[in-house]
Amino acid sequence: NGGPNLRFMPKVTLTTGVNGAGAAAGQAIAITERTHQARGGIEQDITPSQCLVLGQWYEVSADVRVLQGSTQEEPFECDPAIMWYNTGSSCPALSIFVAPPNDRIEIAPMVGPYQTGDDAWNKLHGIFEASADIIAQSRVKIFVAGAPVGVDIYIDNVALNPVSEPFDCASPLINGNFELNNYDGWFIRGRGEGGDLEMTSPGYNGVGHALRHMNRSVQSWHGILQRLPMSCFTEGSTWEISAKFRMYQNDGTPVACTRNANCPTFEFGAAGIVLSGPLKDLSGQEAVAGEWSTIRNKYTIVSEMVGLTDSGHRDMWLTINRVPGGHYYDIDNIVLA
Repeated sequence: NGGPNLRFMPKVTLTTGVNGAGAAAGQAIAITERTHQARGGIEQDITPSQCLVLGQWYEVSADVRVLQGSTQEEPFECDPAIMWYNTGSSCPALSIFVAPPNDRIEIAPMVGPYQTGDDAWNKLHGIFEASADIIAQSRVKIFVAGAPVGVDIYIDNVALNPVSEPFDCASPLINGNFELNNYDGWFIRGRGEGGDLEMTSPGYNGVGHALRHMNRSVQSWHGILQRLPMSCFTEGSTWEISAKFRMYQNDGTPVACTRNANCPTFEFGAAGIVLSGPLKDLSGQEAVAGEWSTIRNKYTIVSEMVGLTDSGHRDMWLTINRVPGGHYYDIDNIVLA
Protein backbone atom coordinates (compact mmCIF):
# COMPACT_ATOMS: atom_id res chain seq x y z
CA ASN A 1 0.00 0.00 0.00
CA GLY A 2 1.19 3.55 -0.52
CA GLY A 3 2.78 5.12 -3.52
CA PRO A 4 6.47 5.47 -4.38
CA ASN A 5 8.56 7.96 -2.43
CA LEU A 6 12.08 9.31 -2.78
CA ARG A 7 15.14 8.63 -0.63
CA PHE A 8 17.82 11.35 -0.50
CA MET A 9 15.81 13.32 -3.07
CA PRO A 10 16.88 11.99 -6.47
CA LYS A 11 14.92 12.98 -9.54
CA VAL A 12 12.25 10.50 -10.66
CA THR A 13 10.55 10.50 -14.06
CA LEU A 14 8.54 8.12 -16.20
CA THR A 15 10.30 6.62 -19.23
CA THR A 16 9.99 3.77 -21.75
CA GLY A 17 9.61 0.38 -20.09
CA VAL A 18 11.25 -2.98 -20.60
CA ASN A 19 9.22 -3.77 -23.74
CA GLY A 20 10.60 -0.73 -25.58
CA ALA A 21 8.67 1.35 -28.04
CA GLY A 22 5.77 0.20 -30.17
CA ALA A 23 2.44 -1.44 -29.50
CA ALA A 24 3.72 -3.35 -26.45
CA ALA A 25 5.40 -0.34 -24.88
CA GLY A 26 4.96 0.26 -21.19
CA GLN A 27 6.48 2.66 -18.71
CA ALA A 28 9.34 2.44 -16.25
CA ILE A 29 10.65 4.76 -13.55
CA ALA A 30 13.99 6.51 -14.11
CA ILE A 31 15.88 7.43 -10.92
CA THR A 32 18.45 10.14 -11.72
CA GLU A 33 20.56 12.75 -9.91
CA ARG A 34 21.18 10.35 -7.03
CA THR A 35 23.19 11.64 -4.07
CA HIS A 36 23.61 8.51 -1.90
CA GLN A 37 24.77 5.07 -3.01
CA ALA A 38 23.18 2.80 -0.42
CA ARG A 39 19.83 4.62 -0.09
CA GLY A 40 19.58 6.99 -3.04
CA GLY A 41 16.65 5.58 -4.94
CA ILE A 42 12.93 5.00 -4.85
CA GLU A 43 10.95 3.39 -2.06
CA GLN A 44 7.47 2.26 -1.12
CA ASP A 45 6.08 1.86 2.40
CA ILE A 46 4.13 -1.29 3.20
CA THR A 47 2.29 -2.39 6.33
CA PRO A 48 3.63 -5.88 7.06
CA SER A 49 0.69 -7.02 9.18
CA GLN A 50 -1.67 -6.27 6.28
CA CYS A 51 0.49 -7.39 3.35
CA LEU A 52 2.63 -10.26 4.66
CA VAL A 53 2.05 -13.48 6.60
CA LEU A 54 4.35 -14.43 9.46
CA GLY A 55 6.72 -17.22 8.39
CA GLN A 56 5.71 -17.06 4.72
CA TRP A 57 8.49 -16.88 2.13
CA TYR A 58 8.15 -14.32 -0.67
CA GLU A 59 9.73 -14.02 -4.09
CA VAL A 60 10.77 -10.56 -5.27
CA SER A 61 11.74 -9.57 -8.81
CA ALA A 62 12.15 -6.51 -11.01
CA ASP A 63 13.63 -5.50 -14.34
CA VAL A 64 16.41 -2.92 -14.13
CA ARG A 65 18.77 -0.89 -16.32
CA VAL A 66 21.78 1.09 -15.08
CA LEU A 67 23.10 3.97 -17.16
CA GLN A 68 25.90 6.49 -16.82
CA GLY A 69 24.23 9.53 -15.30
CA SER A 70 26.38 11.96 -17.28
CA THR A 71 24.95 10.78 -20.61
CA GLN A 72 21.80 8.83 -19.67
CA GLU A 73 22.59 6.73 -22.73
CA GLU A 74 25.78 4.75 -22.06
CA PRO A 75 25.23 1.57 -19.98
CA PHE A 76 27.00 1.33 -16.63
CA GLU A 77 28.44 -2.19 -16.45
CA CYS A 78 28.14 -3.09 -12.79
CA ASP A 79 29.28 -6.46 -11.43
CA PRO A 80 26.54 -8.73 -9.99
CA ALA A 81 29.23 -10.87 -8.33
CA ILE A 82 29.98 -8.05 -5.87
CA MET A 83 27.98 -8.65 -2.70
CA TRP A 84 28.52 -5.17 -1.25
CA TYR A 85 26.55 -2.04 -2.11
CA ASN A 86 29.33 0.49 -1.47
CA THR A 87 31.91 -0.15 -4.23
CA GLY A 88 32.48 1.60 -7.53
CA SER A 89 31.14 -1.42 -9.43
CA SER A 90 28.16 -2.34 -7.23
CA CYS A 91 24.84 -3.13 -8.88
CA PRO A 92 21.47 -1.88 -7.65
CA ALA A 93 19.41 -4.19 -5.49
CA LEU A 94 15.96 -4.28 -3.97
CA SER A 95 16.03 -4.12 -0.16
CA ILE A 96 13.81 -3.83 2.91
CA PHE A 97 14.61 -1.17 5.51
CA VAL A 98 13.41 -2.05 9.01
CA ALA A 99 13.53 0.79 11.57
CA PRO A 100 14.25 0.30 14.36
CA PRO A 101 16.93 -1.11 14.36
CA ASN A 102 17.77 0.57 11.03
CA ASP A 103 18.46 -2.79 9.45
CA ARG A 104 18.93 -2.88 5.66
CA ILE A 105 17.95 -6.34 4.39
CA GLU A 106 18.91 -6.96 0.77
CA ILE A 107 16.26 -9.27 -0.67
CA ALA A 108 16.73 -9.10 -4.45
CA PRO A 109 20.24 -8.54 -5.85
CA MET A 110 21.01 -8.46 -9.56
CA VAL A 111 21.20 -11.81 -11.34
CA GLY A 112 24.51 -12.42 -13.14
CA PRO A 113 25.96 -12.48 -15.67
CA TYR A 114 25.36 -8.83 -16.48
CA GLN A 115 23.50 -8.35 -19.76
CA THR A 116 25.24 -5.77 -21.92
CA GLY A 117 23.92 -3.67 -24.79
CA ASP A 118 22.31 -0.27 -25.18
CA ASP A 119 18.77 -1.63 -24.70
CA ALA A 120 19.56 -4.51 -22.33
CA TRP A 121 17.63 -4.96 -19.09
CA ASN A 122 18.80 -7.07 -16.17
CA LYS A 123 16.85 -8.90 -13.49
CA LEU A 124 16.70 -8.33 -9.74
CA HIS A 125 15.59 -11.51 -7.98
CA GLY A 126 15.49 -13.05 -4.53
CA ILE A 127 13.41 -14.53 -1.74
CA PHE A 128 12.91 -13.56 1.90
CA GLU A 129 10.99 -14.72 4.95
CA ALA A 130 8.41 -12.52 6.65
CA SER A 131 10.12 -12.92 10.01
CA ALA A 132 8.73 -11.77 13.36
CA ASP A 133 10.85 -8.60 13.45
CA ILE A 134 9.54 -7.56 10.03
CA ILE A 135 5.90 -8.32 10.86
CA ALA A 136 6.19 -6.41 14.15
CA GLN A 137 6.91 -3.13 12.34
CA SER A 138 4.04 -0.73 11.69
CA ARG A 139 5.69 0.06 8.36
CA VAL A 140 8.73 -1.10 6.43
CA LYS A 141 10.29 0.46 3.36
CA ILE A 142 11.00 -1.52 0.19
CA PHE A 143 13.49 0.40 -1.91
CA VAL A 144 15.85 0.16 -4.90
CA ALA A 145 19.37 1.61 -4.60
CA GLY A 146 22.99 0.46 -4.35
CA ALA A 147 24.59 1.59 -7.61
CA PRO A 148 27.30 4.28 -7.27
CA VAL A 149 26.34 7.93 -7.07
CA GLY A 150 26.16 9.35 -10.59
CA VAL A 151 24.59 6.18 -12.00
CA ASP A 152 20.94 6.28 -13.09
CA ILE A 153 18.64 3.37 -12.24
CA TYR A 154 15.66 2.44 -14.43
CA ILE A 155 13.15 0.08 -12.81
CA ASP A 156 10.15 -1.80 -14.22
CA ASN A 157 7.90 -4.78 -13.44
CA VAL A 158 8.45 -4.89 -9.67
CA ALA A 159 6.69 -7.93 -8.19
CA LEU A 160 6.35 -9.38 -4.67
CA ASN A 161 4.47 -12.67 -4.35
CA PRO A 162 4.39 -15.75 -2.12
CA VAL A 163 6.86 -18.36 -3.38
CA SER A 164 5.29 -20.87 -5.74
CA GLU A 165 6.75 -23.80 -3.79
CA PRO A 166 7.32 -23.94 -0.02
CA PHE A 167 10.86 -22.98 0.95
CA ASP A 168 12.70 -26.02 2.36
CA CYS A 169 15.17 -25.24 5.14
CA ALA A 170 16.44 -28.80 4.84
CA SER A 171 17.90 -27.84 1.45
CA PRO A 172 18.37 -24.05 1.54
CA LEU A 173 20.92 -23.59 -1.25
CA ILE A 174 19.59 -22.31 -4.58
CA ASN A 175 20.90 -22.64 -8.14
CA GLY A 176 23.52 -25.26 -7.38
CA ASN A 177 23.39 -26.80 -10.84
CA PHE A 178 23.36 -23.57 -12.87
CA GLU A 179 20.94 -25.05 -15.40
CA LEU A 180 19.31 -21.67 -16.07
CA ASN A 181 22.70 -20.47 -17.38
CA ASN A 182 23.04 -17.77 -14.72
CA TYR A 183 24.56 -17.43 -11.26
CA ASP A 184 21.47 -16.22 -9.42
CA GLY A 185 22.23 -16.30 -5.69
CA TRP A 186 26.03 -16.42 -6.01
CA PHE A 187 28.68 -13.78 -5.27
CA ILE A 188 32.45 -13.62 -4.81
CA ARG A 189 33.76 -13.39 -1.27
CA GLY A 190 35.86 -10.32 -0.57
CA ARG A 191 36.24 -6.87 -2.04
CA GLY A 192 38.67 -5.72 -4.69
CA GLU A 193 40.46 -8.37 -6.72
CA GLY A 194 38.10 -11.24 -5.99
CA GLY A 195 37.91 -12.14 -9.67
CA ASP A 196 35.09 -12.60 -12.16
CA LEU A 197 32.25 -15.07 -12.60
CA GLU A 198 31.09 -16.38 -15.95
CA MET A 199 29.04 -19.30 -17.21
CA THR A 200 30.69 -22.14 -19.09
CA SER A 201 29.33 -25.19 -20.90
CA PRO A 202 29.04 -28.06 -20.92
CA GLY A 203 28.90 -28.68 -17.21
CA TYR A 204 29.51 -31.86 -15.28
CA ASN A 205 28.92 -35.06 -17.22
CA GLY A 206 28.88 -33.12 -20.49
CA VAL A 207 25.49 -31.47 -19.97
CA GLY A 208 24.09 -28.10 -18.99
CA HIS A 209 26.23 -25.34 -17.56
CA ALA A 210 28.79 -24.75 -14.82
CA LEU A 211 30.08 -21.66 -13.04
CA ARG A 212 33.65 -20.47 -13.69
CA HIS A 213 35.52 -18.26 -11.20
CA MET A 214 38.52 -16.69 -12.91
CA ASN A 215 40.86 -13.68 -12.75
CA ARG A 216 41.30 -14.36 -9.05
CA SER A 217 43.77 -12.69 -6.70
CA VAL A 218 46.41 -14.56 -4.71
CA GLN A 219 44.00 -14.95 -1.78
CA SER A 220 42.88 -18.58 -1.45
CA TRP A 221 39.70 -17.50 0.38
CA HIS A 222 38.48 -15.49 -2.63
CA GLY A 223 35.86 -18.04 -3.65
CA ILE A 224 32.21 -18.10 -4.64
CA LEU A 225 29.72 -17.37 -1.87
CA GLN A 226 26.00 -17.85 -1.27
CA ARG A 227 24.10 -16.20 1.58
CA LEU A 228 21.74 -18.67 3.27
CA PRO A 229 19.01 -17.88 5.83
CA MET A 230 20.50 -18.10 9.32
CA SER A 231 17.12 -19.32 10.58
CA CYS A 232 17.71 -22.65 8.79
CA PHE A 233 20.81 -23.45 10.85
CA THR A 234 20.22 -24.69 14.39
CA GLU A 235 22.91 -25.49 16.94
CA GLY A 236 24.07 -29.10 16.57
CA SER A 237 22.56 -29.60 13.11
CA THR A 238 24.90 -31.46 10.74
CA TRP A 239 25.17 -30.54 7.07
CA GLU A 240 26.69 -32.37 4.13
CA ILE A 241 27.97 -30.49 1.08
CA SER A 242 29.02 -31.98 -2.25
CA ALA A 243 30.02 -30.56 -5.63
CA LYS A 244 31.98 -31.27 -8.80
CA PHE A 245 34.99 -29.14 -9.81
CA ARG A 246 37.87 -28.73 -12.26
CA MET A 247 40.91 -26.52 -11.68
CA TYR A 248 43.20 -24.71 -14.12
CA GLN A 249 46.27 -22.53 -14.16
CA ASN A 250 45.53 -18.98 -15.25
CA ASP A 251 46.81 -19.81 -18.75
CA GLY A 252 44.06 -22.43 -19.11
CA THR A 253 46.19 -25.51 -18.42
CA PRO A 254 44.19 -28.15 -16.49
CA VAL A 255 45.85 -29.11 -13.20
CA ALA A 256 45.45 -31.68 -10.46
CA CYS A 257 45.46 -30.74 -6.78
CA THR A 258 46.01 -32.32 -3.38
CA ARG A 259 43.03 -32.94 -1.11
CA ASN A 260 43.04 -30.89 2.11
CA ALA A 261 45.95 -28.84 0.81
CA ASN A 262 45.15 -26.94 -2.38
CA CYS A 263 41.93 -28.44 -3.77
CA PRO A 264 38.71 -26.40 -3.49
CA THR A 265 36.68 -27.07 -0.37
CA PHE A 266 33.74 -25.39 1.34
CA GLU A 267 33.60 -23.22 4.45
CA PHE A 268 30.69 -22.04 6.62
CA GLY A 269 30.68 -18.52 8.01
CA ALA A 270 27.98 -17.05 10.23
CA ALA A 271 27.59 -13.51 8.83
CA GLY A 272 31.21 -13.86 7.71
CA ILE A 273 32.25 -13.49 11.37
CA VAL A 274 32.29 -16.94 13.00
CA LEU A 275 34.04 -19.21 10.49
CA SER A 276 34.35 -22.97 10.31
CA GLY A 277 37.61 -22.72 8.40
CA PRO A 278 38.18 -24.77 5.23
CA LEU A 279 36.40 -28.07 5.75
CA LYS A 280 38.09 -31.47 5.51
CA ASP A 281 37.38 -33.24 2.23
CA LEU A 282 35.72 -36.62 2.74
CA SER A 283 35.50 -37.76 -0.88
CA GLY A 284 38.45 -40.16 -0.65
CA GLN A 285 39.29 -39.41 -4.30
CA GLU A 286 42.29 -37.72 -5.81
CA ALA A 287 41.69 -34.90 -8.27
CA VAL A 288 42.75 -35.62 -11.86
CA ALA A 289 43.83 -32.84 -14.20
CA GLY A 290 41.18 -32.01 -16.80
CA GLU A 291 38.50 -34.22 -15.25
CA TRP A 292 35.59 -33.40 -12.96
CA SER A 293 36.47 -34.23 -9.37
CA THR A 294 34.34 -34.41 -6.22
CA ILE A 295 34.17 -32.20 -3.13
CA ARG A 296 32.48 -33.78 -0.12
CA ASN A 297 32.33 -32.05 3.28
CA LYS A 298 30.41 -32.38 6.53
CA TYR A 299 29.97 -29.78 9.28
CA THR A 300 28.04 -29.45 12.57
CA ILE A 301 26.80 -25.96 13.48
CA VAL A 302 28.27 -24.57 16.72
CA SER A 303 26.54 -22.33 19.25
CA GLU A 304 28.69 -19.28 18.42
CA MET A 305 27.15 -19.27 14.94
CA VAL A 306 23.49 -19.37 15.89
CA GLY A 307 24.04 -16.65 18.48
CA LEU A 308 24.60 -14.12 15.69
CA THR A 309 20.98 -13.11 15.23
CA ASP A 310 21.14 -9.39 15.92
CA SER A 311 20.78 -6.64 13.34
CA GLY A 312 22.79 -7.24 10.20
CA HIS A 313 23.61 -10.88 11.00
CA ARG A 314 20.87 -12.72 9.16
CA ASP A 315 22.92 -14.86 6.79
CA MET A 316 25.03 -17.98 6.89
CA TRP A 317 27.76 -17.79 4.25
CA LEU A 318 28.70 -20.90 2.29
CA THR A 319 31.94 -20.25 0.43
CA ILE A 320 34.67 -21.97 -1.55
CA ASN A 321 38.16 -21.79 -0.03
CA ARG A 322 41.72 -23.11 -0.61
CA VAL A 323 42.03 -22.42 -4.36
CA PRO A 324 45.62 -21.14 -4.71
CA GLY A 325 46.52 -17.90 -6.43
CA GLY A 326 47.33 -18.19 -10.12
CA HIS A 327 44.48 -20.66 -10.64
CA TYR A 328 40.80 -20.64 -11.54
CA TYR A 329 38.10 -23.27 -11.26
CA ASP A 330 34.80 -24.55 -12.67
CA ILE A 331 32.13 -25.80 -10.27
CA ASP A 332 28.81 -27.60 -10.75
CA ASN A 333 26.20 -29.75 -9.00
CA ILE A 334 26.51 -28.09 -5.59
CA VAL A 335 24.23 -29.79 -3.04
CA LEU A 336 23.70 -28.82 0.61
CA ALA A 337 21.48 -30.98 2.81
